[in-house]
Amino acid sequence: MLGGCSDNTLENKLVFNTKASCSSLGEDIISCDTKEAICLGEDINFNDISGDAGKSFVDLTEIGMTLGNECIGVSWTMNDLPEVLTIDHAALELYANNYSWLAYFDIDGDCQPSKGDLFISIDKDKFEKQPEKTIPISKFADGSLAEIESITDNGQLEVKTKLFVSTRVSNNTLTVYLPKALNSNLTKITKSTTVHFTAQFNDGKNQYIDYFPNNQSFCIREN
Repeated sequence: MLGGCSDNTLENKLVFNTKASCSSLGEDIISCDTKEAICLGEDINFNDISGDAGKSFVDLTEIGMTLGNECIGVSWTMNDLPEVLTIDHAALELYANNYSWLAYFDIDGDCQPSKGDLFISIDKDKFEKQPEKTIPISKFADGSLAEIESITDNGQLEVKTKLFVSTRVSNNTLTVYLPKALNSNLTKITKSTTVHFTAQFNDGKNQYIDYFPNNQSFCIREN
């Protein structure tokens, strides 16, 4: 049995805060300020091999989930997460992904991307032609929830972003909390759901990426 939230007052604080500070961005996309949210539940953590990513800030050492009655939490802990990061590298193409910390949830357990599967991530893309600069990690990027809506005949995924939430930074860990009430498929995530984590950095010249599980299999999860 999954552990829920042991304190209903704290659990309701998450629901109240996210509902009170959510707004629509149009096209069925919701943005929520969850910086003060609390998600209590069963914590599930995995340890990853250190020193296998080339860059310390995408070198995963621990990743985890919090499964609450009303909320889902996802966290990525790196070998070393600096206080500032450089973005918009000169060699990076426009609209390319610069940084990403991602968790992919195989909701239906079919061992392949399919309709209804979820991506929870923190992403930073290059959207403008401007000189590269450094920004504090605390103001880096919001977390997001995206869902596979369909798959074309040639296998291309049709993915739509559904929700943006605040990113929380603590030492070397990035965390996002999401209220289940805002996406029905979040309620289907359990401790037996297959989940795959990645962290990646692309400066336009080199790409550094770390996977968990390291074998990248859709059906095997390392403990």
